[in-house]
Amino acid sequence: MLKPNVDTKNILSNNSFVLTVILVMMIIGLSLGTNHFATPANFAVILQTMTLNGILAIGLTFCILTAGIDLSVGSVLSLSGIVLAMALRDGLDPGTAVFLALLCGMLCGLVNGLLVSMFKLPAFIATLGMQSIAMGIALTLTLGHPITGVFGSLRFIGTYRVLNNLVPVQFLIMLGCFLVAFFILKFTRLGRYMYLIGGNAEAAKFAGVNMKIYTAAPFVLSGMLAAIAAIIMTARLNSAEAVAGVGLELDAVAAAIIGGTSMRGGEGTMLGTFLGALLMAVIRNGMVQMGLGPHPQRITIGAIIIVVVMIDMINRNRTGN
Repeated sequence: MLKPNVDTKNILSNNSFVLTVILVMMIIGLSLGTNHFATPANFAVILQTMTLNGILAIGLTFCILTAGIDLSVGSVLSLSGIVLAMALRDGLDPGTAVFLALLCGMLCGLVNGLLVSMFKLPAFIATLGMQSIAMGIALTLTLGHPITGVFGSLRFIGTYRVLNNLVPVQFLIMLGCFLVAFFILKFTRLGRYMYLIGGNAEAAKFAGVNMKIYTAAPFVLSGMLAAIAAIIMTARLNSAEAVAGVGLELDAVAAAIIGGTSMRGGEGTMLGTFLGALLMAVIRNGMVQMGLGPHPQRITIGAIIIVVVMIDMINRNRTGN
């Protein structure tokens, strides 16, 4: 009798496979248990809901892979949206306004990266400080008032849908970001060095890796992705607010961790992060369909994070990593 070639233990330890099974089971259960979950319109809502969190989670994955973290993405998103809105309000063309928003996000990320790589500040402290600084600048520029009605030429980014009105344009932008991020991690020196630095920083130094550049780079990418998320959010809401991104960094961290990115660094995939963001969107949408408010949603997401991190720690202790 021939033995199957499939290693059950390896399959069950594959985070992406496990997440896919959980997603399929949840979708089937919610489709059977609620009246409006399994509709094309609701699936379009789920794709739209996961977009901002997915984009921010890409940047968090980059940072966490190097054993860092970026707690400033929510505030950087807010500030980048304000910069975009002010540029459009002052009569600049949309292309220039978008460029300035992206530049704002990248500069914030560069400051984070320099603080971590050159001044050796813990990423938690550096990005927590930037969180406060970016929020303070955004509030100072706006005096706490929203900027509205200036995004006409960019509204399609946040509101249009394609493929028979089922797929939001913003989801396609997020998908493009994931594909680029996947390519970076899989096929570029930057991606290899992220894994190496997070897995063993000392080994990376001995291998000749320029630690200052490759430790700072993930934060620059994270800032740029926060700016992309800002462009989508402001276009969708037709408004930019200094507090628009408050709390979004926590959801982004959750998506990356649920997707299998280890807080100890050196382990994680973009497919896992994508599935993590999708799982969060499905959970929240399903709980809304069941009549549950935002507070039970937060409890559920928080419990999932704790369980996932505990499982990661147990697995690492078993393997001696």
